[in-house]
Amino acid sequence: MRFDSPQALERWLIERQMPLNRWGRADAKSVSHLWNELQAGECQLLDGPPLRVVTIATVWVRWEWRCLFEIAQEWADGRTRARQSPPSDKMHRGEPLRDAVLRCLWEELGVPAEDVTILDQPPLVRVVERESTSYPGLLCRYTSYHVTVNVANLPDVPFRTAERSPAPSDPVRFHDWAWRPCDHSEPAPPVRSRRPTPSRSE
Repeated sequence: MRFDSPQALERWLIERQMPLNRWGRADAKSVSHLWNELQAGECQLLDGPPLRVVTIATVWVRWEWRCLFEIAQEWADGRTRARQSPPSDKMHRGEPLRDAVLRCLWEELGVPAEDVTILDQPPLVRVVERESTSYPGLLCRYTSYHVTVNVANLPDVPFRTAERSPAPSDPVRFHDWAWRPCDHSEPAPPVRSRRPTPSRSE
């Protein structure tokens, strides 16, 4: 579905009795964020009932038995959001998986493509439908492609990075990272990886 403006999208959501009073506060995003996602090709909206459809690249950065997890985000408006997940990003419409993985690592971690080795194995694909945390009351279908990588020149202690995405749909300005056992959230494919080369964090 296409909407000419955030106001048109808001009217559509109100007609479908979305609880917009819960949007734009706590961990939730605003109607403008959803409209920007649609404009950027990061999601689709279906009707009958309303359904947000998202395809995600989930990137497992491994170091021995550890994986890199985002433990918190700081948003542009000063809110903080607790997280316990590997690097991930919404894929753009028609974007190849490899390009999405490299873009995710650059935008969230500042890692250039030459520091990334995507391991030779087919991605694990998971499809989940549940109510969105970002948009309360809106059912979402997430198709996640899980890819395992090695990355050079990462700190081996907790660190923070600045978000590099220019997209107005992304409210995040800083990411906090830490190494955790790979089964801390959900199991990643069991592969061998090398130790990251320590560098200064941002």
